[in-house]
Amino acid sequence: MTQVKNSILLNSEPSIKDRLWSMDASNDEAYTSHFAKQYQLPLILAKILLSRSSKIADPENFINPKLSKLLPDPFSIIDMEKAVNRSFEAINKKQKICIYADYDVDGATASALLRNYFKCIDIPTELYIPDRITEGYGANSDALALLKNKGIDYVIMVDCGTTSFEPLELADKLGLDIVVIDHHTAENHLPKANAIVNPNRLDQAKLDTNDIHQLCAAGVVFMFLVAMNRKLRSMNYFNSDIPEPQLMDFLDLVALGTVCDVMPLTGLNRAFVKQGLKILNKKTNKGIDALCTEAGIQDPLTAYHLGFVIGPRINAGGRVGQANLGSQLLYQDCEYNHSILAHQLCAYNEHRQMVEKMVLDSAFEQIEKNNLSTQAGIIVYDHGWHPGVIGIIASRIKETYNKPSLVITFDEENQGKGSGRSISGIHLGEIMIDAVHHQHLLRGGGHAMAAGFSLEHSQLDRFITFFNSKCEQLSDQTKPTLFIDEIITLNHINYDFLDIIDTLEPYGNGNPQPRFMVENIRICTATPVGDGNHARLLVEDDMGHKKSIMAFKIKESKLDSLLHSYHNQIFDIVVMIKKNFYNGQKNISIVLEDISTK
Repeated sequence: MTQVKNSILLNSEPSIKDRLWSMDASNDEAYTSHFAKQYQLPLILAKILLSRSSKIADPENFINPKLSKLLPDPFSIIDMEKAVNRSFEAINKKQKICIYADYDVDGATASALLRNYFKCIDIPTELYIPDRITEGYGANSDALALLKNKGIDYVIMVDCGTTSFEPLELADKLGLDIVVIDHHTAENHLPKANAIVNPNRLDQAKLDTNDIHQLCAAGVVFMFLVAMNRKLRSMNYFNSDIPEPQLMDFLDLVALGTVCDVMPLTGLNRAFVKQGLKILNKKTNKGIDALCTEAGIQDPLTAYHLGFVIGPRINAGGRVGQANLGSQLLYQDCEYNHSILAHQLCAYNEHRQMVEKMVLDSAFEQIEKNNLSTQAGIIVYDHGWHPGVIGIIASRIKETYNKPSLVITFDEENQGKGSGRSISGIHLGEIMIDAVHHQHLLRGGGHAMAAGFSLEHSQLDRFITFFNSKCEQLSDQTKPTLFIDEIITLNHINYDFLDIIDTLEPYGNGNPQPRFMVENIRICTATPVGDGNHARLLVEDDMGHKKSIMAFKIKESKLDSLLHSYHNQIFDIVVMIKKNFYNGQKNISIVLEDISTK
């Protein structure tokens, strides 16, 4: 084992997934023991918390985050007062209000939050979500002109709008008032609007605003609702007929948006998700309850369910179906048949999976054929790929190669739409905005880990060169590293151990599910599961303890080849451990994350 910069390298050669394994070495046993006693923590939990100390400064507040401690003054966000005052004016004058949102989960949750709140205070709203294929991301001039012609007086634009210069210029000329509530990376200049509430405005970054720059749109909308509630209370708006909304009940949608937009689950976001999961498990939102029933979810909901089961189904309408279905599902209107909406979204999700597989196979073939995995950033493109799945494909490529990845589809007129996913240290949103300024893209923006853009085919070569140059400058050019929380034996894995570890939930970006290394194991049997794409392994450690573990998505991988010749070999493995519920029965699931030969 080699110690480097307060960490230990646990494998001298890269693993089967071409990764080095690293474990924190900055705290000795005496200090860890003292820390555990100080905060009355089990020793294993203290070790994990200390290993993540760069992001977890206060263990008590991390384990039980309180909004009362973490929620900043919403009026500390620039333009919040303007947004609240314009909204109050619309309420007071009984103006027609439209919520305009992006078509992803964050847009669906943010728009549903606003509509549910306005419904609680007896204010009707309309909804407009642009079609991904025919209109594209964000504000568009035709849609705003249509809303004005329909008699809309006031538009609240959520999860988009920060870089919509031309459409908002038109809205201003038409006399259509717009407030933007967004979180995407801003440019030096902002479009015309009554207010732009965005913690990622460049002038906002100069202020001491805690960690609000890490909020998704749904999180920023919740801040707006806190401010709005305060305004209405001061104006004596609430009474026996219109009681004051209980904002804590709205955290279910904030949690869903935060997890699905892959925001860091630390600080305020962690409080949102931790509290939001409590609301989610009360099943008060008819749409989410219907979707859980349709998807066959029986377990208590966790961040995993939000990100990998519920989120993709809500997203499916915007990807391959009807863009506003997700927001409608989450809107608590008794006139909606939420079961039918949930069924439609699940059907769209099945179609999305089929389309995704076809595009993914084509993308991987292109990467291998052209040796693209050797580049600092990966760009794949083709004519006719479905625009609704390119973001997912970018995510799959990024996960496979651990490099910033962009996927572009061109239409018959050689107009391209692109989506990207990034890795730590490479801010995609900033790269896209820079590319627009250098005229390598028509439009582009996003946040650190995800971005969208458009370009003409004639710009492609210059953009590829630009993107790879940026990635090379920002990349540390080292082997990908897998962080290990602790070394354990198979005998450690039981319900008591898992109960302690689950104190760290919710897991996600910024707080990954703990990974554990088990040394010196041999594979007793390897049984194919699911047409050979997965395998169930019976493994034994050098103390004679045996466990069954699952290896997922191994087809045509190095691990698939290894499992054909595992006899008489000794391995180190990295696993993740979680509880499963099936037919009312609780069991422990052990999942293979990586494997390294001795």
